[in-house]
Amino acid sequence: MVKSNRMLDVYKSEEAARRAWSGITEWIIERKDWFGAFWNNATEATSAFKDAGAVIGQTWDTTGLLLAQEDSAYKYRAPKEGIITWLDSVGILAGAENLDEAYTFINYILTPEVGGTFSNKTGYNSAVAGASDYTSDTFKRQFAEVYTKEVLNNMWWWQADTPWFAPMRSEFVEKISNA
Repeated sequence: MVKSNRMLDVYKSEEAARRAWSGITEWIIERKDWFGAFWNNATEATSAFKDAGAVIGQTWDTTGLLLAQEDSAYKYRAPKEGIITWLDSVGILAGAENLDEAYTFINYILTPEVGGTFSNKTGYNSAVAGASDYTSDTFKRQFAEVYTKEVLNNMWWWQADTPWFAPMRSEFVEKISNA
């Protein structure tokens, strides 16, 4: 109902963001009784499903994949239109002591074995080459179910926030929350 290029429009300009979010906000407010919660982290998202009775939701891969591992009543799928992707990183503070140990730790967590274990325990996909050789059969099955060729061909990087992005998003969240 709201024309948008997979929400990439909300990063293009203030005008494009306001147009998309205004339409979405109006649609949500008209159907407010359909919505249970906005969540800001995995704990809140998990609680919305397990404790508050949410039956459908948009969430991070980790929440969806781990819930599905815990209970087969939960299914997590990526939209065919595509998914936002990002890459987490590791840093060392300037002036940090024990640099050799810090680099040893970083090199350790970037091994295929740890990458696979990380995926199994968190639901995150590891960017470490060879990590998939160390993921569980459950993780491999979930990956194949969720990240189909169609989905993987429609991945796009999370866009950089502009000075107006977060305040505008908060404005619309507040409108919805207070409706």
